[in-house]
Parts: sequence; C-alpha cells; structure tokens
Amino acid sequence: MKSARVVAMEIPRILKEYGPILISGLAVVISVIAAWSAKRDKKTEMEWTLRSQIGEAVSRITASDAELQDIETALQNAGDVDRTPFRSKRGILNSQRYAVARHASYLMRQSAERGKPDLVGDEEYGIVARVLGDNGDPEAEEYWLKAIRAAEGYHKAMHQRLCQVPLFAGKYRWRTQTISASRVV
Repeated sequence: MKSARVVAMEIPRILKEYGPILISGLAVVISVIAAWSAKRDKKTEMEWTLRSQIGEAVSRITASDAELQDIETALQNAGDVDRTPFRSKRGILNSQRYAVARHASYLMRQSAERGKPDLVGDEEYGIVARVLGDNGDPEAEEYWLKAIRAAEGYHKAMHQRLCQVPLFAGKYRWRTQTISASRVV
C-alpha cells in the first residue's frame, strides 16, 4: 500500500495527465444540462405564447359581440332610415369574427397537437363554437363537444343548452340541431 506522502506527490502528475479529460467531461455534463434547460424553457414559452394568442383571439370575438349588438340595436331602431350601411357593417363584422374564430381554432388544434389541450378552457371552446356555428361552419359541432367535455358542473349544463349547431340543409337553408348527450362521452 502506498503511503499518503507518495499519493500526495503523484496528485500533480495525475492532474496533469487526466485534468484536461476531467475538465472536458465536466464541460459536456454542463452543456447537456444547459441544453435540456433551454429546451424546457422554450417549450414553456411556446405554451405561454399559444395560450396568450388563444386568449387574445377570444377577447377580440367577445369585444366584437358588443359591437354587433350595437349594430343590431341600430337596425331595429332605424325606422325609415336606409339600413344598408348597418347591414354592410354587420356583414364585415361577422366576417372578421369568423376569421378570428378560424384563427383561434387553428391555435387550439396546435395546442392539442403539442399534447396540451388543457391550455384551452370550456368557455373558449364555447365562444369559438358559437361564432363558427353562426357562420354555418360544420366544425362548430366539434368545438361544442369539446366545450362540454372540458366543462364541469353548471358550465357543462350551460354548454349543453347552448350547443345548437346550424347544419346546412340545402341551398340557402339552415336547420338547427341540438347535440345529443350521448355524443358527449
């Protein structure tokens, strides 16, 4: 067995020979940890960005609801005034709402594809479903079902009452069909 004095004298030689290897190994471990941390941070940032954009789109839709209600009130109170400008503005607003709802739908699909469907709540699904349904988009039914599945208690019952989906029934005719509870599994 070597004495402590002999071992102590060999330490400088061992460090000289194996020091660069030890330092390189430590650098590799640190870079792997840094890469993992950066990937995790990027994933979290991506989720936050998706959530933020979905929230913004839904906020734009709800803000336009108030404006649309003002137009409807103006149309009802127009009397003998030419209603064309009101109807035109209503059509433009509906087109904008539909475009925003389609964008929100895209973001919601991105969220689900990334394995994070919980980034979207039942209320957001319901708002998008309503706008899609108002515009006759058959995808509205899918979003009503998602709203019902994501909801709990009172909100689940509320979405089930509201989920009337316009379905195309022929040239320029729409019919309304309520989603049955058996499809909400």
